[in-house]
Amino acid sequence: MMNIEYCSIGDVDKIGASAHYLQLGRYGVLLDTGLDPHNDNPEGVPDYEHIAHRNVHAILISHAHLDHIGSLPVALRYFNRARVYMTPSTADLTEVMLAHALEVQRKKALENWESYHPLYTPEFLEMIRYLFQTFPYEEAFPLHGYEESGIRFTFYDAGHILGSAGILIAFQGKRIFYTGNVRTSAQFILRGARFPDSVDVLITEATYGSDAEAERTKRSQEIDRFARRLSEHIRLGGVILLPVFALGRTQEMLMLIHRLRQRGKIPAVPIFVAGMGLRINRLYDRMLHKIYPQYDRGLLRTITFGRWSRGRRLQGPAILISTSGMLMPNSPSFAFASQLARDARNAIFMVG
Repeated sequence: MMNIEYCSIGDVDKIGASAHYLQLGRYGVLLDTGLDPHNDNPEGVPDYEHIAHRNVHAILISHAHLDHIGSLPVALRYFNRARVYMTPSTADLTEVMLAHALEVQRKKALENWESYHPLYTPEFLEMIRYLFQTFPYEEAFPLHGYEESGIRFTFYDAGHILGSAGILIAFQGKRIFYTGNVRTSAQFILRGARFPDSVDVLITEATYGSDAEAERTKRSQEIDRFARRLSEHIRLGGVILLPVFALGRTQEMLMLIHRLRQRGKIPAVPIFVAGMGLRINRLYDRMLHKIYPQYDRGLLRTITFGRWSRGRRLQGPAILISTSGMLMPNSPSFAFASQLARDARNAIFMVG
């Protein structure tokens, strides 16, 4: 008799700390190990204590945003014999994102004169990197060390960010599919998700659910509106700040602006990147062509004029793309916005 149990041990009513536990017979699987992006203390970690008495034979990571990987080092302290599976791109991004999160926490503590109690150390992070096992899209693989379980996993392109994956779990003739964060339509760099045609059990997220306004909004019209407003401030000699997330949104906005310039929709002005996005750009340029062979290696580097540091005088016309996407205090985008708000020629565009 087949026995499958499901338990969400992370946040279920808001963004953050995504983590889902599956009991497949006597085998345990953990899907994602997120951290609340607004709370990097132990309170922001999924409730691993709730399943501490259970077996966890495998941890599968859908993608490298912190709300899905931020507590991976903590999970591995609880379940230190678990296999850790993800796509090759997610492995490289996870290493960078977790190290960056640690540095942000340290700086935040120093700036606020607070004691520093990180969830993990750089040394522990370096040690667990060797546990990551990677597999490309649409290549099935077993639960290593427990092949007798018959469990097989397959990653599918989720179209969300570089390396993002939906995860198919085959067990005793049933197909269980976890979407992670998914984008079904094409973006400016990534294609839309390519998922299996049919499954028996679907585990998905609906943080935003149905948005009536979004249903009435056409992407082409929003792009045209964005281009018009961008051109207005460029012609005034202003600096346009786009606060964005370092991973995913930075790269997609760069590609959109590049295409608008190519088509003559906006004037050609320097594009600067500040914050973590520049480092992620290099990873995109190095890895994306392995998934999409038609992608021009080094394209994001050629689009970008250079890095703009906080101490540099803001002078237009120019476009400045910077983290954090939510204008968090003490972030580069927050500092830039404080300067730019003093001059009506400048603009701050929230692009999601």
